[in-house]
Formats: sequence, structure tokens, C-alpha cells
Amino acid sequence: MLETQNLVTHTLNFGGQSLAVSNFAADRLINDTLSAHGVWEPWQLELMSRVIKPDFTCVDIGANIGINAMFMARCCPRGRVFAFEPFDAIYGVLRQNVEQNKLTNLTAINKGVSDAAGSMHMVTDPAAVGGAHVSESGPVVSGTHATGLFHFARLDAEMRERGVDRIDFMKVDVEGHELKALAGALEFLRDPNLQMAIEFNPRELRRPALPGSGFPDRQLYALLKSHFRHIFYMGRDSTLLEIGDYHALRRRLMGGYFVDDLYCTNHVPPELSSMIVTGPAVSPRIRTTQEDRRGMTLDFANRDLDGWGLGDTFNAPTMSIRVQGGAGRRVVLKFDPIYKKHLHSPVYTSWPVWVMVGDAGLTLDLLDAAREVYVDPGNAPLDITIQSEHQTPAYPYLGNPQDVRHLGFRLDLIDQG
Repeated sequence: MLETQNLVTHTLNFGGQSLAVSNFAADRLINDTLSAHGVWEPWQLELMSRVIKPDFTCVDIGANIGINAMFMARCCPRGRVFAFEPFDAIYGVLRQNVEQNKLTNLTAINKGVSDAAGSMHMVTDPAAVGGAHVSESGPVVSGTHATGLFHFARLDAEMRERGVDRIDFMKVDVEGHELKALAGALEFLRDPNLQMAIEFNPRELRRPALPGSGFPDRQLYALLKSHFRHIFYMGRDSTLLEIGDYHALRRRLMGGYFVDDLYCTNHVPPELSSMIVTGPAVSPRIRTTQEDRRGMTLDFANRDLDGWGLGDTFNAPTMSIRVQGGAGRRVVLKFDPIYKKHLHSPVYTSWPVWVMVGDAGLTLDLLDAAREVYVDPGNAPLDITIQSEHQTPAYPYLGNPQDVRHLGFRLDLIDQG
């Protein structure tokens, strides 16, 4: 399915560095981007060019065809780079890229990283090989996707065998396997000098989560926060926005691709000062509104004028609410039912909506049932994040052919005083 004999080669140019990048001809995502712009994910390359020193030891977990790993190697000519890629065919292209760029300080390793050594089934779309991921349900039979059983190891054990006791910079992009990959790297996570760039993808993190568990990505954020003093949202315009808590991160993810990268560190290098920004906290593509309820301020993000939380092709329907000045008050989150008879498909047996009030989470089923959540805001600002697991086209549900929205849930917030 992945034809290693049918490759195309591009030239990547960034920051004075030039790399020959071979890739599967069928991979439209990377090939089209390199053909049009001559670069891939420049915000990551910009960060690495500033923080990686010439003698650094770097690790790329989920190296794919090796673009980031090769750029790391160019940034640390006196250092070392270890690139992990378990998918055999993709690893073969990674090896070819390393060899044709004569990167003697880059070691490609035909393994994935997890919490234990062993083998796992994986699957990928040949049109987007960067999405290769572990299949938690076991073997995959597909006429359109490449599949296979591949080897994994713990990072701490693998590095110990290679005589490596320090990692200066780590990049992690493993399509939902981040928690298990980091569980196998705890020795290095405890190093206060480690810097890390990691993909944060709530959609992919949902796949390995237990059924019924809301906000599975929160566990990854909590793990990162426990090891790093500073977590920055990496804007695709090569800016860094420091994120103070989980709700702030979810607000910033709305309106984009529902997946972005985070830069994690305990010491902010001065070389990054010109990249750091203070906003915006919410994408300009997202509707934000503010209401004053007799001295209590409500700030909404992604709540439409008629109360719906909206989704789109990339984003699950998600809404953010910040309540300020609510001491001594009680508010009620009133959720309308999602009527099964109006949905675009009869397959739904439930309509889960996750609600995170401060640090407390719960899951509601709105299918043919209204729900209420009672909240006592208290003195400090209170953040609420709400996400629907499903969405439905507005036209069949509401009956207006001109309505092109995608609906997740409808919410009213009632002030009981």
C-alpha cells in the first residue's frame, strides 16, 4: 500500500538550511505543501532553530519521513539526534532521507515509543502518512489504508542502551499515543532542563480513551503541567502564547484545526523573546460575546446568537464560558434535548456532551433529554468548557435550507441570583 519504489523528492529551505526530502508520491498532504511553499510546519522549524544548540542531544518521537529530525541534526552539528519511527515503510523513507542528506549525527531507529516494549498494530492513509497511528482495537483490515504490526520500546530503556543519559530537546507527534509514549520517558521528563515540542490533538487523544470518559486530552495537559513551568501554544504564524490552564488551551484551540503544537520548558530561552505574544486568547474566527447579569460578567466563546455550540470539519462543537463576579450567586446551565427524530442519521443511541466546571468534569446524554447543571461560581473567575462528541448539520435538524452550521448542543445560562 505504501510504495517505497514510487517516491518524489522536494527541496526544503528554511533559515539558511536546505534539505532534500523524499516522500511517497501518494502523500498529498506533505507533497502539496512542499511543492507550494518549500517548507513544512515552519513554526516548528523556527522554534528549533532558536533553542537547539550545536552540541544538543535531541529525540524525535514519531519522526515520520524525518523532516523535523533532519532539521534538528542541522541545528546541532556537534550533537546527536535519535529519530524513532515504527512503521517499516515510512522508516525506509526516513533512512533514505538521512543518507541522501549525509546526516551522520542522526540515528534512525525502527521502533515506536510507548510505556512498554512490544508490538502494536498501526494504520495510515497513504495520502497523509503523517497520520500513522496505533490501532487500539488490534489488527486492521483495509483496502485503502496501509497497516501492519510494528515494534515499540520505552524511551528510557532505549536511550540507556545507547549510553544516553540526557536529552536537551524532544519532539513528540504520535497521533493519540502521547500519554503512553511519555510514560516510557519519565526519566527524561524529570530533567528540569528538557525542552519539548509536542502535538496536542484532542481528537486523536479521544481514540485510545475509555468509553464515556470526557476530555481525555486533559490528562495529557495535566502531565505536561506537572513537569514544565511554562507551556506555550505554538501559533502557525511562529508566535508563542503562554497558556495558564487547561481551559485557556481549549479556548485557543477553537476555530483552527483542533490540533496544534505546544512548547514546554522550565526556563524560557532569551532567543524566544521576539516570538512571545500576549494574545489573542481566542481565534479571531470564533464568535465571542459578553453579557452583564446584574454585576456578574459572562464571557462566551463559540456560542452562537441562538445559543448553539458549533462545530465544523476540523473542530468538535466546543463552547467556553468565563464567569466573573458571581460570589453568592447560583447559575444553571440549561441544555436543550437533541431530538433523535430530527437528526441527519438514525444511528445515534446517545448524544454525549462533556462539561468541565473548573476542575470538575461530568458527562451528559442529551439524546431526547434536557439536562441542567447547577453552578456556584464563587469569588474567583470560573472557567467552564463544554464539548459535544457529535454534531449534526443544522439544515435537516432545524429545517432551514439556508442554515449551513454544524450543531452540537444548545445552552441557556440562567442566573438564579
